[in-house]
Amino acid sequence: MKAPSIAGSYLYDVKYNGSTVCAGSVDIVNPLTCSVSPTTVDKGESFIFRADKLSSVGNCWSCYYIDAAGSTVWNQSVGSDITLTATTTGINTLKFVCTCDNVESTCSSELMVNQTAPKFTCPTSAKASIGASDNVKLALTGVTGCDDGCDYSISGDGNISVSGNSYTGGTLPVFTDNTVTSEDSKSYTVRLTNSAGSVEHTCSVEFTEGSSSTCTCDANCDNLNTATYNNWESSPSYCFYRTSKPSYINSSGACVIKVNGVAISVGLVKDYADASEYYIELTGSSCWANIP
Repeated sequence: MKAPSIAGSYLYDVKYNGSTVCAGSVDIVNPLTCSVSPTTVDKGESFIFRADKLSSVGNCWSCYYIDAAGSTVWNQSVGSDITLTATTTGINTLKFVCTCDNVESTCSSELMVNQTAPKFTCPTSAKASIGASDNVKLALTGVTGCDDGCDYSISGDGNISVSGNSYTGGTLPVFTDNTVTSEDSKSYTVRLTNSAGSVEHTCSVEFTEGSSSTCTCDANCDNLNTATYNNWESSPSYCFYRTSKPSYINSSGACVIKVNGVAISVGLVKDYADASEYYIELTGSSCWANIP
């Protein structure tokens, strides 16, 4: 008689001429046991998942685990720790599958993943041009807890109030503050909120006459001295550098373009201030731009 393939307790009896001669039961156990440690973590933390086999079980092969999202990861071994990172909040069910003694066996274990309140750090050298439009740009760093989108708010003296949602990290939407009329610094209260709570910090911005451009020739700079840009992108994010003045900049769609920190209009633009260097910032959405 072949043993059942599903773990559980089974009753048997032997009958002769309709009468029970004897009866008994047998317990079929799962050859694999899954475990996670710890059983509860915060999102982004690490945990250990493993599967062990009974000592009476021979060889196991073709082993893999299935994560909470349903993705399969092959070439695993029983009795070995698998270090993973919790990425999905709520109850996560992880499964381990092996062929043990020619029978496919499965075990599972549950992990509880908690959402945590957001965290972030203010920019250390934010600058803004006095009197310019879209002159305040707050590029937060160290943002956590916003993978699924955070609500945000920015407030400051002079009835400055900006808010929105679906923020996941990086630079907050730019805004205009023309309440500062002389070179000085101004503080803003920045708050991020998710389902687990809120955090707020006071971020300082230095207002100066001239450029608010943070576009510099570093790892994020595309040198256009010997090249051009002519492209459509859904979410462009570029910093171009040139030592010669472009003869024109042409654009369409929801482009946001600044030359040396001063915003220019969408369309064909030829009139912008002469300079020895040109830092051209290109952002926006569904944007086509041509910089020859």
